Amino acid sequence: MNDLKDRINTKYRLYKQRARYNNGVVFLSKNELESFEGLIDSYSAAGGNSFVHKDIQPDIMNWVVVSEEEIAKKVKN
Repeated sequence: MNDLKDRINTKYRLYKQRARYNNGVVFLSKNELESFEGLIDSYSAAGGNSFVHKDIQPDIMNWVVVSEEEIAKKVKN
């Protein structure tokens, strides 16, 4: 469970950093979102709770899903 928590934290920080390229709005691809939500589901199924449910899941609701091409454009600039 600690490995899942670490992976979630790492990806969460990485995605949050993208907001600087998009006027404060976090963006990610559909595949990234599915993968991230899969980590969260695995963490929850293993008995994890706390920060994921209280902080991360509500935050994800405000993120924007974009194409891989759009990510490349935003991050490149």
